[in-house]
Amino acid sequence: MKYTLTIFIYCIVLGTRLYAQDPVLSQVYNAAQFLSPASVGSGMYEHRIQASLRSQFMNGNSMYKTNVLGWDTRIKNKSLEASNNYLAMGLQLMSDQLGGGLLNTTYLTLNTAYHMSLDKENKSNLSVGMGGTLAQTYINKDRLRFGDQFDGMGNFNGSIVSADYSNLRPSPLRFAGNIGVLYAYHSEESFFQIAANAFYFGRPDNVSTGINEAGGVRTGFFTNIEKYLTEDYTFILHGSYYNRNNLQQTLVGGSVGIPFLYRNENVNRIYAGCFVRIGDAIIPTLSLMMDKYTFGISYDIYSNALTRANLRLNGFELSFSTGLGKKRANLFRTLLN
Repeated sequence: MKYTLTIFIYCIVLGTRLYAQDPVLSQVYNAAQFLSPASVGSGMYEHRIQASLRSQFMNGNSMYKTNVLGWDTRIKNKSLEASNNYLAMGLQLMSDQLGGGLLNTTYLTLNTAYHMSLDKENKSNLSVGMGGTLAQTYINKDRLRFGDQFDGMGNFNGSIVSADYSNLRPSPLRFAGNIGVLYAYHSEESFFQIAANAFYFGRPDNVSTGINEAGGVRTGFFTNIEKYLTEDYTFILHGSYYNRNNLQQTLVGGSVGIPFLYRNENVNRIYAGCFVRIGDAIIPTLSLMMDKYTFGISYDIYSNALTRANLRLNGFELSFSTGLGKKRANLFRTLLN
């Protein structure tokens, strides 16, 4: 526990600013493959489906939309039946829209991970994962607006097209690899994860010029923990830090799990908490866990420099997760897995 708190505090002090260079999720702990390719196959059931829907508005206008859908599973192998080690794979589809659909980027990722048990009880696990991401982006020219397309009264005339689109690439693609390593401890009473990752994917270049440069490696780590606070109540801590080209993103926070409709065979909890994206937003969250299903909702209260410029920012996010197939051993049921 002492080492866990040290890592958690380290997440808090690292980084002081957020830059929206990469897609952002407020409930990132509910999107395993978004966090690490090494997390595939770590769910409570044979198969896991996770989805996140995020929208951000500025003065009532849609600015950003990020949708993430992931599926992962453990691969059965007869040669490994006598062992607790296993191979896993997952697919993730992510759509990122900027400017109300002006710039649209789609990421398709295939991840694989190998999980190695570190003890006889199979409570400690080390996984190494790698994946490949194919990214495609395009600009919706119908949403582009230029000054000479407006008359003196401010009315838009879409028939006037004075811009030169010759430098815009029609449908640029980019392929990149991702790697990660993750340690997990999962018993009947607690859940803990810590991981280090490197993501090489980024938006493809939309403009044909001689000075296009690679986006740089997005490196970072995260840690998750859920334990019993009392005999029935639990608490969650999450901390994640990422850096690309010295642009930092740090998310920290926690929740308290309150049981309801308690049954011996099922675990139902309501989670209420708050997270902070340092330098950007405070994020109250509310989550519901019912047997195989989890639901979450969060709202971003922005605190960055744009709010001081009288620009009203707001955003919300919905998350969903479910497990399918055979359940793993009778382990601690957690919102984080």
